[in-house]
Amino acid sequence: SLNTPKFAHGMGPEILGGVAGLLELAGSELDLRVRLAGDSSGKIVRFSLFRLFMFPLTQWDMAYTGTNTACDATCEPSPGKVCGNLQKCIIGSVVTGAQKNFIETQLPTTMDDIHNLVQHTIRIKSLTLPGGGFFATRIGAQVSTMEDRHQHYVVSKGDYLWK
Repeated sequence: SLNTPKFAHGMGPEILGGVAGLLELAGSELDLRVRLAGDSSGKIVRFSLFRLFMFPLTQWDMAYTGTNTACDATCEPSPGKVCGNLQKCIIGSVVTGAQKNFIETQLPTTMDDIHNLVQHTIRIKSLTLPGGGFFATRIGAQVSTMEDRHQHYVVSKGDYLWK
């Protein structure tokens, strides 16, 4: 339905910035760019919730860097389009009380709808990386309404993450 945000079939979200299909997570801070493509019948609209589930879940235990109390998330708009400031960027645990292994953002109040022709890129920074390494992997992604209804979950496309 038109009120149900969905990622475009086979198009997104896409991890960007790697070399030869791999994005190496080096240093101590996460710097991740994810291009979002929505479905023409289920556009991703302003205020939608967007989550990234960092695989392997048991390897990640993120924290905010420095004195930050939130992660730093920005929206790079599709050419000629608008994508304002994200409403929030926080971390959470898939299992209550366990390590912090997912990122939740709320899309801007001023934003052109994301669909097959409009693809905004979300950049997330100011989070710690895992202490150990892991093999190249995808990550999980979910988009839902601002009330957290009608979730659509997929696995990322584009570059694999590794450390």
